[in-house]
Amino acid sequence: MAHAFENLEAPTDFVIYETEAGPEHFEDEGRSLSTYISGTMKKVYAKLDDYGSPEKWDELYDKEIADGLKKGIHGRFVVTFMLAEEY
Repeated sequence: MAHAFENLEAPTDFVIYETEAGPEHFEDEGRSLSTYISGTMKKVYAKLDDYGSPEKWDELYDKEIADGLKKGIHGRFVVTFMLAEEY
């Protein structure tokens, strides 16, 4: 998780953790980072979502989504980790 938080920033919003060692490299014009961390037994993805400034949520999203964001998120970014079979 620490590696993802250090590497997820514009324009890279997606990290792929491979199960076999190889050179770390960017794909999709820098939007994705493919890397390896020792001990990774299954392929893992980390995805960064930027919901924008909380002050603008009422303008950007319909009421149901904006209210849900306000209840569950105290900032603009969400990082989701997924196993390959879930993605």
